[in-house]
Amino acid sequence: MLVKSDEELAQVRYAAHAAEEACKVIAEITTPGIGEEVVFAEATREMLRQGIGVRYPTIVMNSGPHTLSWGPPRWTTSGEAPRILQRGDLLQMELMPMCGNQEIQVQMTVALDPLDDTSRKCESVALKSYDAGLKALKPGITFADLLAAMEEPHRAAGCWGYTPLVHSLGPHFLAGRTQVNIDQANLNVTFVGPNAARQRKAVIEPGMVFAFEPNACIGNHRVNIGGTVVVTATGCQELNHIPSTVTHKQ
Repeated sequence: MLVKSDEELAQVRYAAHAAEEACKVIAEITTPGIGEEVVFAEATREMLRQGIGVRYPTIVMNSGPHTLSWGPPRWTTSGEAPRILQRGDLLQMELMPMCGNQEIQVQMTVALDPLDDTSRKCESVALKSYDAGLKALKPGITFADLLAAMEEPHRAAGCWGYTPLVHSLGPHFLAGRTQVNIDQANLNVTFVGPNAARQRKAVIEPGMVFAFEPNACIGNHRVNIGGTVVVTATGCQELNHIPSTVTHKQ
């Protein structure tokens, strides 16, 4: 299941295209004074315009100058009003469109500048982790090798990762939750059960698809970026570009 056929890869590419189009919309409309619900609605509309499916919770979203919250928007279940975006905020969203039941994921982040120095450092580490993953990913290495490359920037900068830095798509069998600087995580988050994942040593093959989602945390600051990456015969190919960096709005 991890190695996709040509037909499945075509579906993966189309789902990634739908996510990229939605990220364009998010980048355009995210401004101070707009409500989270407006961005959520327009991003969902753009994905559905592509003739694809979306799975619950459609979009994971949070916003604020710094927050570790990650899940469906609070206002979808709590009855509170959606948050209004402000200068200094990071709007962070995970989109999960599907084509032919092939799901992809992207991590779209918009910064309403100015950001504080801690968030800037988290952004820099997330970018370095993403680039390290692209350089490392190729057939013949193990998934553990890929994770080790992506977590090295966290080790060097003293950051920790809240969610996996990388995982396989269709199924989510290979999950790269880093244990680097885990003591910091335990100080800032209460985990239900052990904060660990099985160490997967599967050998990477052409046709595998991965969600790159490097997130870097310092205290309660978190920056998350990333998109869909396909393993080729000689290396890898990025299918998403907008969410692979933070979009800054002056």
